[in-house]
Amino acid sequence: MLKRLPLDVWIGLVAVLGAGIYWRAATHISISPLDGVINAAVLPKMYAMVLAGLGALLALRALMIRALAERAVARAALAGQAAPQAIAAATDGGEKMPTARENMRAVGMLALGLGFLLILPKLGYVLSVALLVGAVSLYMGAKLGWRHLAVALIASITFYLLFVQLLSIPLPAGFWPSLMR
Repeated sequence: MLKRLPLDVWIGLVAVLGAGIYWRAATHISISPLDGVINAAVLPKMYAMVLAGLGALLALRALMIRALAERAVARAALAGQAAPQAIAAATDGGEKMPTARENMRAVGMLALGLGFLLILPKLGYVLSVALLVGAVSLYMGAKLGWRHLAVALIASITFYLLFVQLLSIPLPAGFWPSLMR
């Protein structure tokens, strides 16, 4: 019997709500009359659409799993069989709550993101993204080595080329231009 909504439904709904707030904030980005089809608000709005879509998919997936599990339990009951424990747990909202360690890992990822936002104006986009990619991969368990550094550098240069050169989206240059004077 349905006792409560699965945790993934709530997470999906929060993601959709967050996407709506992010979209609303993106609509307030000033647009220059000189901007073309790609302007400063396009990328944030694309992020909002992707977040809303993924949040909705997560919620729908959880509801579909719940419905299938309830159907399996009902069939087992009609056949006079006991429902497997995993199916019964799926129907009563028996998700395991995250452990303190898992919560702290999420807080660590959030701290890395906040650190990126703090260093971005000073160090510039290319160096900040290289440091972010390197730090996140180390945090997730990658081994430090030349490949690790190469991936971080290639990722940052690729994103720079994509946004600045191809899409003409200005990104923070940091203190580097002042050194060239």
